[in-house]
Amino acid sequence: MSTVAEAVPAGEVPSSEPPAEAVPAGEVPSSEPPAEAVPAGEVPSSEPPAEAAPAGEVPSSEPPAEAAPAGEVPSSEPPAEAAPAGEVPSSEPPAETPTEDAGGGDAKIVEGVVEVAKNVVEKMEDVIENVTELKLLMGEAEGPQVVMLYCGLFFLPNKLHLVKCDPADLGAMEVQVKVSAGGVTGLEKQGCRKAVAGQTAAGVVADVGSDVIDRKKGDEVMVYSQGAWQEMLNVPVSHTYLKPSTLSLQEAAILPVNYATAYLALHDLGGLKKDDTVFILSGASCVGLAAVQLSLAVSGVTVIATAPSSHHQQLRDAGVMHLIDPQKCDYTKEVMKVSSTGVNIIIDPQDVVEMKKCLPLLKTFGKLIIIDGNGPCPVLKGSIGLKLACLFNSFKSVSLENMQDNRVVARVNVGKLGPEFPVMQETIGKIIQLCEDNKIHPLLGSSFPFNEASEAVEYLEKQKGLGTPIITPLTDVIPIMTP
Repeated sequence: MSTVAEAVPAGEVPSSEPPAEAVPAGEVPSSEPPAEAVPAGEVPSSEPPAEAAPAGEVPSSEPPAEAAPAGEVPSSEPPAEAAPAGEVPSSEPPAETPTEDAGGGDAKIVEGVVEVAKNVVEKMEDVIENVTELKLLMGEAEGPQVVMLYCGLFFLPNKLHLVKCDPADLGAMEVQVKVSAGGVTGLEKQGCRKAVAGQTAAGVVADVGSDVIDRKKGDEVMVYSQGAWQEMLNVPVSHTYLKPSTLSLQEAAILPVNYATAYLALHDLGGLKKDDTVFILSGASCVGLAAVQLSLAVSGVTVIATAPSSHHQQLRDAGVMHLIDPQKCDYTKEVMKVSSTGVNIIIDPQDVVEMKKCLPLLKTFGKLIIIDGNGPCPVLKGSIGLKLACLFNSFKSVSLENMQDNRVVARVNVGKLGPEFPVMQETIGKIIQLCEDNKIHPLLGSSFPFNEASEAVEYLEKQKGLGTPIITPLTDVIPIMTP
């Protein structure tokens, strides 16, 4: 059955478009225009038609943005610009716009400042090292040799360097000593400013001041004075002592500090007397060896000492009958096996005492004497963390909670006394007499030249051998720096 076309009103041109399909009953007619017919031979596009530009605006020639895949949030960044004609598009991703981390900006700034500070410290230390080496190469060969302490920047370790430095004019009450050897005490790298290193030395008097009456040229003397590591040393006459006839100059160089420290600990603070029992921790250290000899010089004294097994035979030869290797056994049990009633004196030359373990070993009115400054963590060496750890341990070790009734804990620090104190002069005089009586004799360790002073201190600190190391002026002429 054929349909009849609707009649066109008068005056209108008949439309060439097919009539719109009738809307089924119940549906709302769509307001969108009908899709354009696809020319013959082309595949219909699946993309929606572009929106018409508003009236008055020029239609954009850029392609429409791609639709974001399902589940992703559409990007708010503008599309990348098209490369100009003739240029190859860059394969690198576009630069990211810096964004500030909420709450993390300040932390990153602090980290950056800390990192820069570290780099500055390292560079400055390198500069000092390089300048020193350069001056060593360019310095003149003549002139007295001096070992100088150069302080590290901030908390970097101090260093010892060989320099050339003419001595000052000789004072009226001074003597000039041509040094043969300097004794190592372990305190040489401590300090907070540039200074001549060393505390003890021995040599021959080369000149005397106008008012000196008890020294003459040619006297062999030992010196106890700050800044003793000099080839030509000007020093107050009161800081010198005539060398014991039983010792060489090298042996005399290690006598003053180590033996004076041990003597003060045993006799002045410890009250050592006949038939006492003495327990010496680190008996193979420099002060420990001095304490061993000074204890055995008193009649009837029993000595117990800790030391590595490798040093036991040498200590037995020195007269120590009871030796303990603390790495292999509990020294508290071994001490009580030797003296079931405890000991009269405990000497701790390394300042690493364990008070809770040591105090029960003391008899009533027994004494624990700590040697200050000779331990593995002296105040002015190492990192700030090590300093704080040592400080904390020192407070912890002397806590009253660790104390026991009728026991004494004391500390010796000869660095706080100095060569002018009468007690030091009297003590060194007593030690010299013990040497003359052949009751004590210092044990020498390795010998190092002046330009290896740092290695000598390290030898002592790490106990690489038994005995006290010494340093000696260089016999061969080599370039040295001018400070």
